[in-house]
Amino acid sequence: METSELDLSRIHGFTSWINMRLMPFEQGLNHILTDLMKGTNMKMLLQSVTGTTTEKIQSFEKLSPEQIRTRCEWAVKHLKEHQVIPEDVQVDARLFAVRSAKHVFDLLWRLVEHDIWFLWERIDFLLQDEAVALLSVPLK
Repeated sequence: METSELDLSRIHGFTSWINMRLMPFEQGLNHILTDLMKGTNMKMLLQSVTGTTTEKIQSFEKLSPEQIRTRCEWAVKHLKEHQVIPEDVQVDARLFAVRSAKHVFDLLWRLVEHDIWFLWERIDFLLQDEAVALLSVPLK
């Protein structure tokens, strides 16, 4: 199946966004759909977005499809528990685990929305000229 131009744009855009999120961990992805569920990429993304770690999700290497689906369910639950995505967001973990572009893109868009909202709520604070003031309040 040929990838549409729109899907390619989404792949490049989400891959770039995640790579910015993964910079502190010195990790990066080449392709969001193939690399997100390799190694510890998902774990590091969750840590980047929530600011917390989860012991349930480690490496995705050598897991069965059912184990990957379970890890995807845990990831969504972790995001909801930390109020990154609303409780009413439904993610089909089975389709997400098999890397269905629509399902992966839908969840990633929710994470991008969270980043946008986070910045919007704090824009006045972040635009201060004084570095001391910026460093005085931790960003949660």
